[in-house]
Amino acid sequence: MSARTVAIADAVVALLNAKFAENFTAVRKWVPGIRLEDMKPGENHVTVVPGQMTPTRLTRRLKADDVVISIGVQRKLSAAADTDSDATAALAEAIYDYLFDLDLTDPAAKFIEIAVDPAAAPEHLEQFRVHTAVVQVTYRT
Repeated sequence: MSARTVAIADAVVALLNAKFAENFTAVRKWVPGIRLEDMKPGENHVTVVPGQMTPTRLTRRLKADDVVISIGVQRKLSAAADTDSDATAALAEAIYDYLFDLDLTDPAAKFIEIAVDPAAAPEHLEQFRVHTAVVQVTYRT
């Protein structure tokens, strides 16, 4: 038996890999990101990270849990930095659009909300020439 946060993150990985197989292979990790020396310019890297779980009271005796999953989308920039950044932003947006309002069946979890924040982490661009966008999706169990 795995934690609900892990089960939901694994379900998101499976959905992303089925939908975007030609663009990347998503992986679940507790520590997001990839080593800089393992990145090739123009390659997409997608990391799904289980996040916080907070209770929501539904009635006096009934609660549901909201689970936040973070999806890191990264690409090392080539000489065509703006083109690479545009492609990374577009991929993060495609993931956002795909997961929007998509409930999970195994495990059962209802979509609550989604955001892209940051669309680009400035410190990663400046220090490492890596475009990092984060899609955060919340599910209710």
